[in-house]
Amino acid sequence: MARIYTFNVTPRLPDSLQPLLELAYDLAWTWHPEVRRLFYRLDPVVWGEVNGNPVALLARLDQPRIDALAADETLREHVARARKQLDAERESRTWFQREHDGPEDRDLLVAYFCAEFGVSEALPIYSGGLGVLAGDHIKSASEMGVPLVGVGLLYQQGYFHQYLNEDGWQQEAPYDNDFALLPVTRARTSDDRPASVEVSIEGRSVHVRVWEAQVGRVRLLLLDTNSPRNAAADREITSQLYGGGTELRFRQEIVLGIGGVRALRALGLAPTIFHMNEGHSAFMALERIRELVADGMDFDTARELCAVSNVFTTHTPVPAGFDIFTVEQLAELLPDLHDQLGVTRQRLLSLGAHEGDHALLRGFNMAYLALRSAGSVNAVSSLHAEVSRGMWRPLWPGLEPSEVPIIGITNGIHTRTWVGPEMSRLLDHHLGPAWSSDTHEPHVWQGVTQIPDAELWRAHEQGRERLVSFVRDRVGAQLTARGRSRAEVDAAREIFDPRALTIGFARRFATYKRANLLLRQPERLRALLASTDRPIQFVFAGKAHPQDEPGKQLIKEIVHFARDPAVRRRIVFLEEYDMGVARKLVQGVDVWLNNPRRPKEASGTSGMKVVPNGGLNLSVLDGWWAEAYDSRVGWAIGAGESYEDDVDRGDAIEADLLMDLLEHQVLTEFYDRGPGEPPRRWVARMKASMSALSPRFSTSRMVQEYAERLYLPGHRNALEMEADDGAEARGLAERVRRLEAGWAAVGVEEVLVEGPRDLPMGDSLLVRADVRLGGLPAEDVVVEIFGGRVDGQRHIVEGRPVEMAPGEGAPDGLARYLGRWTPQTAGQCACTVRMRPRLPRANPVRDLQVRCWE
Repeated sequence: MARIYTFNVTPRLPDSLQPLLELAYDLAWTWHPEVRRLFYRLDPVVWGEVNGNPVALLARLDQPRIDALAADETLREHVARARKQLDAERESRTWFQREHDGPEDRDLLVAYFCAEFGVSEALPIYSGGLGVLAGDHIKSASEMGVPLVGVGLLYQQGYFHQYLNEDGWQQEAPYDNDFALLPVTRARTSDDRPASVEVSIEGRSVHVRVWEAQVGRVRLLLLDTNSPRNAAADREITSQLYGGGTELRFRQEIVLGIGGVRALRALGLAPTIFHMNEGHSAFMALERIRELVADGMDFDTARELCAVSNVFTTHTPVPAGFDIFTVEQLAELLPDLHDQLGVTRQRLLSLGAHEGDHALLRGFNMAYLALRSAGSVNAVSSLHAEVSRGMWRPLWPGLEPSEVPIIGITNGIHTRTWVGPEMSRLLDHHLGPAWSSDTHEPHVWQGVTQIPDAELWRAHEQGRERLVSFVRDRVGAQLTARGRSRAEVDAAREIFDPRALTIGFARRFATYKRANLLLRQPERLRALLASTDRPIQFVFAGKAHPQDEPGKQLIKEIVHFARDPAVRRRIVFLEEYDMGVARKLVQGVDVWLNNPRRPKEASGTSGMKVVPNGGLNLSVLDGWWAEAYDSRVGWAIGAGESYEDDVDRGDAIEADLLMDLLEHQVLTEFYDRGPGEPPRRWVARMKASMSALSPRFSTSRMVQEYAERLYLPGHRNALEMEADDGAEARGLAERVRRLEAGWAAVGVEEVLVEGPRDLPMGDSLLVRADVRLGGLPAEDVVVEIFGGRVDGQRHIVEGRPVEMAPGEGAPDGLARYLGRWTPQTAGQCACTVRMRPRLPRANPVRDLQVRCWE
């Protein structure tokens, strides 16, 4: 193959239009309608063809068109206005500056690692919910002023293009991302060189290029191995998101975790908090430890020093959802890592194994590595936190599920990205700018209740009308692509009714999400779809993973049902689901349907996106809806039941409940109106939903929680751990070594409880315990009473601990502890005594079992 010289050609813009380039490369345009309207104005047809990518749009403009635009005075004014708007937001005083301007907090910098970022469909390096959540997270970090830098991968092929064959079976085609036409640039070092780093895989050096996307105030670093300096196999590492087998995924995670830390260093960035958004980036924790070991620190001290500033967010409610690699893959791809960490290979392997599973028959689990490396762990909804505490409880043996240190920080959405233009204008008029600048403030949204019903209803109707127009165009294009007749294509232009009740279902097509639940009662569904006095219509969209055959079967089932001539005008499946399609849907549907098998949905954010657009939710009480639902804001399918022992029975029951809700409540309220009037009861629900849920389920609220509950405490604790050359970290590492050496000999020998069996409320029990410390100093061990209400299986529930104090008179070889326990509730109660390690700061998994009275 002949050698070539590559270079980029950029549009030649006159001075008056130069700001267009800066605007195009700052992804803040994704939440600024004024800027998006500006680019649309340049060429509406091309804007659609490039999928809303302003960089590609500018590259498509020929010089005569550019000259004509430069001569348009109103356009020049629009450019200046858009530039001024973005500059004003960037220079405004942020929430973080107002609330956290103390000297110890000013050095905070969060490095937010994620395998995918869904910032815009113009940057197709995401697959679904995880990536869109990550994109919304960094957008709100920009708005809130939280110092943060994102770290991800720049995939040459993105996820995949989706299209259906004649039988309705999903087919995949790769993207071909031309980085020169994406809103990214090569990151540059302080001496203005293109940034790159080296990562060792299989003992071979892999060259990793560093790119950068600007997202308002936030920098997003994206790593790419498709460099001419690499061998062909290594160039493929960042080829496709979630593509290939586990070995490709392993290589990607090495680049993300290890390469990500090195990229930050190469750019002179010194994060004080490292956030692993899912376990894909957990090698980041080992790279941080390796750096300190290379500087002369021992592994244990380095681990303690890093853990306090590592945050791990888990998004998966089932153990099977985590990446697990084989021992052989670890040895092959990272053969020298244990030497670089200063530990044995067995010690390294144990970081990814369950206690008692050090033979690693189950492989090296990236979630276990993250849990053993992070001082803070959170789930993404209250219910998911409860599920996660139960799922991971074996890693904290002896603790009750409620004590497992996994907190819930419920996901949210970046409201300005997802709210439609009509609703945005209405909110501007009635709520002022506060709804977009202080999205998380509940008082701001109370003004929704004062919006006239007719105005709110009309704004929502306009979103539905746009959606219907989009559906007609998209279905027509799908038929054209499959070579259908002109008559069929023309007929598609008349499907859907802009005034009919419109229900949306769009998400990843995994079996537990039950996209086909409606189809379990096909005759009832056909009757609804055939109605002329109360018309109803459904729009489905979503991708199945290329290797998920059951997920593809769900798509096929819906497509085949929708081909029935009796219903095909009222139910459609839209191909090629992406963020652009999602915006149209959430801005236009009346109801968002979500019916996963509880408790499989960790959070779910798609339903949140309809809320500020006036849409209502109809959902199983899972994920976020379990804490959001009340009877004023939407509808619940069931009352929170789980049917994990008989999923088919559960599906049948909930399909029946769903149809009942549609027939007797949803349709009834939507069409309960007089001629020319809005549906008053329905609009009341819209107002209740918008005012109560919009601030609670925004990423502004979410990022504020991360900052105040995880980032800032971790940052402050890390400062203390690092003081005096890491003295506290060294002391903690020494304590952990003592505990690991002596813990097997620790135990509770004898307990004496003094007090009546019928204890009056407010009185206490005196508890005496003689325990074995196993040679450990008393300051290393907590001896405590644990008590609370007792359930029917004699388990202590809703318990609380009370630390005991050393006493006198213990038999030889034992230590005596005394304490009092006062019940907080009436009824059947119980208490016990237990011993746990005293670990004052970071709380990664320790594999030190709590010792209980037996």
